[in-house]
Amino acid sequence: MYIELDWYNEALYDLELLISNNPDNIDLYFTRIDVYLELERYDEALYDLELLIQDDPENPELFRARVTVYEVMGEYIQSKEDFHTASVLEIDAENLEPYHPMFRGNPARTG
Repeated sequence: MYIELDWYNEALYDLELLISNNPDNIDLYFTRIDVYLELERYDEALYDLELLIQDDPENPELFRARVTVYEVMGEYIQSKEDFHTASVLEIDAENLEPYHPMFRGNPARTG
C-alpha cells in the first residue's frame, strides 16, 4: 500500500519487519530492492542482492536484478558481467543434449 502511494520510507519500515519475520521470502527482498532503487539507495539494493546470490548462486533472476541496479548506477562493466552470468545460468542442460557430441551418434555411445 505504501509503495502505491510513493511512501517509500514507510514501505521500507514495513518491509524490514516482514523480512525479519519471513527471512526466506525472496519476494520481500525483491520488493525491498525496488524500494531501495526508488530511494536511490543503490548500495543497500546491491547488499540485499549479494546476500541472495550467496544463498542461491544458480538463480539467474538474482543476477538479472543486479544488472538493473548496476545499470542505474552507471556500472556497465559489472552489468555486462552479470548479464552474461544470468544468460549462462538460464541455459537448460537438457536442451543442449542433442548438440553435445556425447549424444550425437557418437560411436562410443552406440553399441
